[in-house]
Amino acid sequence: MKKNNENFVLLTGLIGGVAAGFLAGILLAPDSGKSTREKLRKGCNNCREEFERVIHQIKDLTCDKKTENEAQEAIIKPKKQKSTSTTRKAKLKK
Repeated sequence: MKKNNENFVLLTGLIGGVAAGFLAGILLAPDSGKSTREKLRKGCNNCREEFERVIHQIKDLTCDKKTENEAQEAIIKPKKQKSTSTTRKAKLKK
């Protein structure tokens, strides 16, 4: 239990430090507020576009994999059915 509390304190301190550093960087930046806001807006838009691109790639990969699995199942199922029917025929002959 003590270990979990230490991890929480460490994580909280880390997040607080990052936030304080970010704010200090914004407030002490040599650019004007308007210029800084524009840079932030462009950066956020670039991140959003990159995130959407990655999500689309993941969706494409999972859809391709799903289609591939369905195709494999379509091939395997008839073979399984043939083998069971062959086994039944063999049992009937005995």
